[in-house]
Amino acid sequence: MSRISLLFACAVLALSSMPALAQDSALKGDFTGKDGKPAGYAEVTPMGEGLLVRIEAEGLEPGWHGLHIHGAGACADAAEGFKAAGSHAMHDDEKHGYKNGDDIHFGDLPNLWVGADRTGKAEYFLDDARLADLKDKDGSSLMIHAKADDYATQPAGDSGDRVACAVLSTPQ
Repeated sequence: MSRISLLFACAVLALSSMPALAQDSALKGDFTGKDGKPAGYAEVTPMGEGLLVRIEAEGLEPGWHGLHIHGAGACADAAEGFKAAGSHAMHDDEKHGYKNGDDIHFGDLPNLWVGADRTGKAEYFLDDARLADLKDKDGSSLMIHAKADDYATQPAGDSGDRVACAVLSTPQ
């Protein structure tokens, strides 16, 4: 095989594997509401030195809603209030809330605004975060809460019931 043919074959092989690599470059999930109905979509994509979190929610009460990454990828227990998703994703010794003055939970995100049409869209950037932080043995989920997060109350910002949950996973 000539050198040109070998280089061409290597290039074709590399390009043919790119879709598989691209699929592993984001985590995605569909929100399920506490009524078991679809409630939107979430995507977490590596970008620079962090993660871009994109949310599109529907069917929620208008107003501000707490939004957090939870430490387990489990949302099948809507009737029980999505308790299987566990607590907020965090590293050692982190506290909840932007107002606490210390390191915050890795999973703390700004509140999500839902308009009169019962939909909300937002993008958030998490500095110094990696997909590996979300891909541990039990995965992770994004949770929308009934009320706004006050960014201070421990352990979860007094944001009320869990009203929508999305398991974050690699698209197939």
